[in-house]
Parts: sequence; C-alpha cells; structure tokens
Amino acid sequence: MLQPIEARDDNDADSSIGDDVASSTTSVSSSILEYRKFQGRTYHSEKYNSEYFAPNDERQRDSMDISHHSLTLLLNGKLFLAPLKEGPKASTAVFVLDIGTGTGIWAIDFADEYPEAEVIGTDLSPIQPSWVPPNVKFELEDATNTWSWPDNDFDFIHIRYLIGAIADWGALFKEAFRCCKSGSYFESVEVNPLFKSDDESIDNIAPIQTWNKICRESEKAFGRSLCEVENDTQLLGEAGFVDLQVTDFKVPVGGWAKDTKLQRVGQFHRAGIENDLQGYTLMTWQKVFGSPGEDGFNLESELRRRRVWACYLTHCFSSEKLFRFEAIADIEELPLPWPDDNFEAGAPPSDVATIANGVVTGSVFAELIRGLHLWSHVAPIVRCKETALGSRIQQIFAIEDKILTWWANVPLRFKVDASIISNVYPESLPKILLVNFVYHQSLCALHSSIVPLFCWSKGDTSQSSARQLSAQIAFEHAGAISVLTSRILSTSCSLSAMPIFVAYAAYSSCAIQIPFLCCSEPTVRARARSNVELNMGVIEGMSSYWKLASLLQVYVRCIYDVHKSNPPRISNEPRYTDFAAFSQFGVDSDLAKASILEFTRILRSSESGYVKPGEESRDLITSKASTESSAQMSISGDASLNQMFQDTQPGIPMMTALDSQFTGLSSSMGNEWPAFDVFNSLWEADITSIFFMDDNVDLAGVDADFLAQDIPDNA
Repeated sequence: MLQPIEARDDNDADSSIGDDVASSTTSVSSSILEYRKFQGRTYHSEKYNSEYFAPNDERQRDSMDISHHSLTLLLNGKLFLAPLKEGPKASTAVFVLDIGTGTGIWAIDFADEYPEAEVIGTDLSPIQPSWVPPNVKFELEDATNTWSWPDNDFDFIHIRYLIGAIADWGALFKEAFRCCKSGSYFESVEVNPLFKSDDESIDNIAPIQTWNKICRESEKAFGRSLCEVENDTQLLGEAGFVDLQVTDFKVPVGGWAKDTKLQRVGQFHRAGIENDLQGYTLMTWQKVFGSPGEDGFNLESELRRRRVWACYLTHCFSSEKLFRFEAIADIEELPLPWPDDNFEAGAPPSDVATIANGVVTGSVFAELIRGLHLWSHVAPIVRCKETALGSRIQQIFAIEDKILTWWANVPLRFKVDASIISNVYPESLPKILLVNFVYHQSLCALHSSIVPLFCWSKGDTSQSSARQLSAQIAFEHAGAISVLTSRILSTSCSLSAMPIFVAYAAYSSCAIQIPFLCCSEPTVRARARSNVELNMGVIEGMSSYWKLASLLQVYVRCIYDVHKSNPPRISNEPRYTDFAAFSQFGVDSDLAKASILEFTRILRSSESGYVKPGEESRDLITSKASTESSAQMSISGDASLNQMFQDTQPGIPMMTALDSQFTGLSSSMGNEWPAFDVFNSLWEADITSIFFMDDNVDLAGVDADFLAQDIPDNA
C-alpha cells in the first residue's frame, strides 16, 4: 500500500522552480495533415476515428516534454523499468517501439542512450523534431487499429500517457503481444488523473472535485477509459503476457513534499499541468458541461494552494512475453506421442493426440510448456561437473524454487492425486497426467543429482544434512509417481492411451527407489518394494504398445544389477565397497542409453515407436550373460525383462528375486545407504526429445522468469 507523502515544514511550496522547466520542444516538421481546430487549438486530423481530447499544438507539446522530465526524475533518471535481460547495449541490434510517442522525446532519449538500438515512434500527428539521432524514426499510425508490423518483431514495446485515447485496452495489449518477440518486454505507464489527498483536505474544494467529475464523465462522453487503469493487470494477462510487474507511484502536484526528489517531481508535474490546463480541459469541459464555468478558471489557483494535498497515482506495468506459445507459433497444435484413442497391441493407431497451441494462460498446453521449460533447466544442473557441494546446493534450490512456484500457480483442475484421479474425464487424463509427471520427475532428477551416493544419515556436517534432505525429497516424489501410476491401473483408461512419458516416469521412480530396498527402516523398505512393483507393472504393461517401455525395463535391470553386486557398507561418508562396479555399470548404461536414443529416432520416424504386428510378445532386447553374470544389452532379441531377472534364479518372480538379493543385508545396515546417480549417465536421452516438437525449438534457450504470474480461474 502506498504511504502518505510527508509535507515540508516550510511555507515555500510555491517558490519558483527555475528556468529548467522551460519548453524543450524543438522545431517540428511541416504538417502533412489537416488538423482539426477547436477554439483556437489544433487537434489531430479527422482522418482518424480516435477522438482524443488533448491538442497537438506547441503549448501542449511543451507540457508533454515537461511531463517526460517529471517522470524521468520519478524513475531516478531511468527511461524504463523493464529488466531487459541483455540490455539494449548488446552486440546485436535491439528493436524498440514507442506507441503514442507524442513529441518523440522518450524515443529520442532512448536512442541517444542506446545507440545500438533501432527505435520507432508512432503517433497520430507528425509533431516530432526533424533533427533526431540516426537510429530513431517516426511514423504515423493509429494504435487503436491493427498494427502494421509483423508478428514477433520487437524486443521492447513502450507506451505511456495514452489515457483518454484508447477505447479497447485489451485489443491494444493483444497487438503488443503479437508484435513482441518471445522473451521480450512490454511496458505501459499510465496515470489516474483524479486528484486525491492523504488528509481529505480537497474533498470540499469545488474546482478540484469538478475536475474529478469531468474525468469520470469524460469516459462516458468519449467512450474511452480515463481513470480505470488498475484493471490493466488482468488485460495484460489475458493478452498473453506473463511475469507481470506493477509499480505504483504517488506523485505530488506541487513542491510541498518533504522528500527532496518528490519535491522536485511535484514541481515539474504541476508546471506541466499549469502550462496547458486549458488544453487538458477545453474539449472535455465542452463535451460534458458545454463551457468551463467558474470552477474551470479557479482550478489553477487551487492547485497552488498549500492546503491542497493533491496527488496522482502513476502505474507502471512491465510484462514479459515468454516462450509460448510464440516460439512455436507456426504450429497450431502440439502432437504428443500417444494415441487419440485406445488401440490393440500390434495394431498401431492412425492418429496421435494433440494439445491446441492456445494463447490462454492456464491451458494444458501452457502448463506443459512451462513444465518442460523448467525440466530443460534441470538438465544442466544434473550434468554439471561442479564438485563443490555448496555451489550445487545453491543451484538446486534456485531451480527448485522456480518449479515449486510454477506448480503453485498451476490451476487446480490440472493437479491430480490418488483420491480424484478416477474422477478425471478419460480424454483429459493423459494430458493432465503429463503435467503432473513432469513436476514430480523434475524434482526427482534435481535432487538425485546432489547425492550422488544417496544417504539418509543423521550426519553432523552440512553435506550429510543436504544429502539427507535431497534423498528424502527424491524418494517422496518418486513415491508420488508410483501412487499415480497405481491409480492409472485402477481406472478404465487403457495403458495404450497413456503418453510414453508415463513409462519414463515410472522407470525414474524405480531408479530412485531400488536403493531403498536395502534401507534398514522396514516401513521405508516395504514402501519401496511396493512402489517398484507398481512401476514395473506399468512399464511391462506399456511395453505391449511402446517400444521404449521394453528398453526402460532393461535400464531398470542395470540399476538392479549394480545394487545386487555392490551392497553398501556403513561409513561416515557413504560409498560402495567396490568402485570397479561403476565401470561395469557404465558399459551397461551406455548400451541402455543407446537404446533410448534409438527409440527417439524411431519415434520421430514414420514408425512412430509403436509396437507393430508380430512384436506383441517379444522384447527388443537380448540378454547375454557374461562370465561375471553381468547382462550385456543390444537393440534386438526376444528375451523379456522377467526372463532377464530369472537368468540366475529361474522360476522366481522378478520382485521376489529382488527381495532375495537383499535378504540378510537390511538387518546389518544402519540408516546410511547409497545409490548410484543414474541420471548423470542418461541425460543425453532428454525427455524433451520424446515430444514431436519442431527441431528449431530449444527449450533450454528460453531465458525467462515467467512463473510468478496470476492465473485466472476461468482461463
């Protein structure tokens, strides 16, 4: 909430403000339009439908320049507040658009300060100077119509002081969104022209209240918003902008503020009003009352009086156009690698499901893109070779905060848990599940990277505590994946209708939880066993429809083999007893990774990655036991996953075999236990490659913070 402005103790509120508020307007080009004339003042041409109330003659231009100077002082010498990420001084040209440029003073100042930028200013009247910097130009354009520029054209779009000129702000913002590049910024600065005071001293001042009435009535008379600028926040969001930053300023009218800066701002602000009070009120008073009347002549004197604590509220809206949507704007809908309907094993569907490329914030498409964007930022952290744990922890919690913020803003209708999953409409369930799995999977991968030898120890060092925390977080989200997959099996929705990412998430959940099979805590061990069993059930079921599901089973076997042959031992810093096993695991993981990459190639081909006729009962992997009893994998063959697990113990079900391998270990182990960091060896098989997204779309390249936006419930 804006705080009251403290007044000065002296009585010098009306002292001279000096010569520096004199007109800074330079000579203007010859008029190419016939201006409208009203009571000796000129207005923009009748060519335009915009019935703007302010004149365009020299006196009004002086006031425009004074107002620009006042606002620049208010912003501490800045021309804008938008956090342009690379800055206009970047090596590549920055394209800037100034809508309603007026005298062009903002565009000229911007061009002077950032010579690498190319600036265009538009207005209804050619009242700009003829001598301007070489990197700025002015054009005639009516911003209330469709803009003449192509989509994704500007790096920064700026508007200010357009109150009374715009009938449809929503349409204006949508045009700005269309013309903004992805990752660019849009900034709007508007004032609420109603005079207000902190002490209610102006409530009974007739001239000032008449001004306020004129402002309100003018909205109806002209059909254009003059006072209601606060709802711009919602309109910007509806246009597609995100990461909205709103900065409100209380601006004194006059030099009565105690604060030195506000005192100076107020002096120039009042000077701008007094310089052309007639211009601001002539047409509006005529439109509403027919003539100014006595109050019109008294307003200027009342503004000078010390007892009038009048102030404007200035709102600065800064919004970013993030990767949408627009990064793949040429794609009307996003095809996803799962079928439009159920299908029989060996009979691939002819169509795949799609998600419309909608602009509406809060759509399934929007949340999927945001989730995948965050996933792409998890990958560099997992791949990072940084050995300093403190630095890794900072990276992890920074991206985790973004993930949690995104998830907090995801509409409730896109969040599912075990209790409501059966109530979700079957056609929507796969798409909504995908958003949920991306969330849980991102946090699993993120926190598994810190371990890399998981521990649940109660160590007294910061490293042990951090690893303990990450292990617990990874385990909890892996468990959430397991619960969701279990509920999928209990619904009427066929596994053939599930996106392949369900199998991928189930595999990742296994990778996290297999080490917990040797945890000393019985309840944790039992939970891990149940979850792994559920995950494997989903993977095995989906292997009848998706080739990758068979490959993921092999990957689970790789993880299983490492823990089977390398029981952990207790130590202050948990580790494996035999590090040579890592080398052996590396061989297996490389083969498994190659299989996943092979699948993504198949998925992008005409084969679509579905199991074809004759493939329903066979796996793509052959198991060849080596002298060390280690399985070597290739991309062809007939052995099933269950057979692989039964190579050393024929006839024993997979989970029974897993349990037997850890029998006797649990009772001798403490609360410390390790697990190999499987994600570091697999990230080249990024899940984003599982989606039919254009090859030119690079989610990792999106440099934006778009998570703090408010999502309307009805989006």
